[in-house]
Amino acid sequence: MNQSILFYLRKINPIVAIFIFLWCSWIYFSPIIIEIYHHTFKLSLLKTLINGGENYISMYIFIKGVFCSIILWIVGEYFKNQYLKSN
Repeated sequence: MNQSILFYLRKINPIVAIFIFLWCSWIYFSPIIIEIYHHTFKLSLLKTLINGGENYISMYIFIKGVFCSIILWIVGEYFKNQYLKSN
């Protein structure tokens, strides 16, 4: 049981945090990547993504994903350090 907790805190928790960050970044930046790929990129799209407008939901998902992944990683590191100190 103790080794499984340590395995989770060392391996699985950082992978999940990175996955959440990459997934939410992909949701937010995918319109830019698609337009660059199809050679139709305009600076107006970049201004719209920065200013919000009709992309409030994707910006909310991006900010929430960044916050959740950072907190997940920090809390995981805290519990890992507390677990290693106690043993």
